[in-house]
Amino acid sequence: MNKFFTIIAFIGLTVTGCTLAPKYKQPAPPVAQTWPENSAQNDSSQKTNAVADIGWREFFQDARLQQLIGLALTNNRDLRVAVLNVEVSQAQYRIARANLFPQVDGTAGYNRQHLSKYQLLSPGQTDLLPGQSQLEKQWSLGIGTTSYELDLFGRIRSLKAQALENYFATEEAQRNAHIALISEVAVQYLTELQYGEQLAVAQSTLASVQSAYDLNKQSYDVGNISELDLRTAEAQVETAKVSIANYDQLRQQADHALVLLVGETLPTNLPPVQPLNAQKLLTDLPPGLPSDLLQRRPDILEAEHQLKAANANIGAARAAFFPKISITADAGVSSQQLGQL
Repeated sequence: MNKFFTIIAFIGLTVTGCTLAPKYKQPAPPVAQTWPENSAQNDSSQKTNAVADIGWREFFQDARLQQLIGLALTNNRDLRVAVLNVEVSQAQYRIARANLFPQVDGTAGYNRQHLSKYQLLSPGQTDLLPGQSQLEKQWSLGIGTTSYELDLFGRIRSLKAQALENYFATEEAQRNAHIALISEVAVQYLTELQYGEQLAVAQSTLASVQSAYDLNKQSYDVGNISELDLRTAEAQVETAKVSIANYDQLRQQADHALVLLVGETLPTNLPPVQPLNAQKLLTDLPPGLPSDLLQRRPDILEAEHQLKAANANIGAARAAFFPKISITADAGVSSQQLGQL
């Protein structure tokens, strides 16, 4: 019997590294791997690494926008959920990895028993005789493992690999949410600036057409122009008012969307607003970027890790067709004195 368990343990140690998961092969992207030899983008492709590693503070140099992005990264609830999902998947991976090792349980006990001073005369008699009272103590200590599965066919290792890839996928999802939040805050901020400047232009236009209408009204009163000319000038005034109302509404909507993204009312101590023509955005990006940048996008990396997790799950499903072998062991000692355990 001992020889049988020794053989089983040896087999488990030798084939533990084997799994039934199919060998993963990364799909080839359906794009060109290199630029054409005569392409003018060859020189710009050398800047790929520098472009891909640009931080958002280097790209957006407006101090007001930087502070708004920082507040959004701190307060956004969706980003918090993404971070918590990473922690959950990390804990699940640790649980799956822990199944590769035996679970050792330890027990300790102490029993104190006070015997009565009466005892039976003999078995079967009900009469009692007085005797000496006695106090008995019993100490016990045990250790063992229960249901340790020998991973003969790699089921546990496949589940561990699946949990690891899911953890990587949630990390990429969190990074994707981080980038998307920064992008959306910048878009709403610049949109608000755009509508604000268009509103200023519409107000200036209204002042001009209103002045022209006043002159036309005076000319009409003295009979120098027709009523058609007067109504044309009046229509221009009303058109300018409509434009002001539209741009003001769009600017307020962009402001409300920005507050929603930031997660709080915009502070009053923000740096002053810079006009659009003063925004120092990074504009010297190369005109073309090689296709390997697709492999750095977090959403694509998330999908690839999910594909690897599904591939590992195939190995676990295949291993489930085979029998599972579990080992249990238990040992313990007891003594009437603690020092003799």
